[in-house]
Amino acid sequence: MNATDNFKKTIKAYLDQRAEEDVLFSFRYSLPRKNLDDCITCILNTVQKSGCNGFEDDEIFGMAVHYYPK
Repeated sequence: MNATDNFKKTIKAYLDQRAEEDVLFSFRYSLPRKNLDDCITCILNTVQKSGCNGFEDDEIFGMAVHYYPK
């Protein structure tokens, strides 16, 4: 399963802004073992496993944030 470039850009923009506003998230977001492509794959796998066809933006953004360790 592949994501569109627009989807990737939207997720990246959200995560970049979140990192600007949240110092703790900024640290997690900058960890070298985590990357945007793996984050997108994690989101797509979570959506596929859920069996649901529709999600709110905040649910998807939450999945993106959850990918980065606490």
